[in-house]
Amino acid sequence: NYTITATYTENNNYSISVNNGTLTINPKTATINIGKGSSIYGNLVNLSSVTYSVNGLIENDTIENIVLNTTANSESNVNAYDISATYIENDNYTISINKGTWSITPRIITIEITNEQITNQEIEYGNELNLDENSYTIKTGNILAKDQSNFKINLTSQTNPNNSETYLVSATCTNTNYSIVLENNQITIVPR
Repeated sequence: NYTITATYTENNNYSISVNNGTLTINPKTATINIGKGSSIYGNLVNLSSVTYSVNGLIENDTIENIVLNTTANSESNVNAYDISATYIENDNYTISINKGTWSITPRIITIEITNEQITNQEIEYGNELNLDENSYTIKTGNILAKDQSNFKINLTSQTNPNNSETYLVSATCTNTNYSIVLENNQITIVPR
C-alpha cells in the first residue's frame, strides 16, 4: 500500500489539514503454460524436453526458478500424467499454472509366429485356433524384469469364416503396458 497525500498553496483564510489516502496496487495475473512430453513404459522420465512459457509479465520481469515436476517415473503404468511447476513467489504477480501432460506409452514387443504350419487337430469350421507360447518368438523389444513373472502373450485366430486353410492371427498381452506387433499374422493348417 502507498500513502496518498496532497500539497497546496496556503490560504490565510483557512487552516488546512490533510487526511491521507491509500493507493493499493494489486498483483497482476501471470500464467505458466506447460507443454507436453512422453516416454516409453520402463524408460526414464526426462522433463528437460518439455517447454514452457510465461504470459502476463511486464517488460523485463521474470518468475524465477521455475522447475517442472510430475508424478510419472520409470515405474509408472501407461497413462497420462500432469506436469506442474514450482517457482519463487513474486509479490507483484498472482501466478496460475496451465498444466502440461506427460504420456507414458506402451513398450513395443515384436513377435514372430514360429510354427506357421500346425497339424489339423480336428478344428471345427467356424472355431478359433488356440495357440500357445511355443508358437512364437520375441524378435525385438524386451520385457522388464519386474513384469516377467506375470507377462503373457495371447495369440488367437479369427474364426475360420470360409473353411480355408489359412487363419489370421492377432496378439494381445495380459500387461497393458506392452503393445504386441506381429511380424507375420497368419497360420496355415496342414491336414494330417
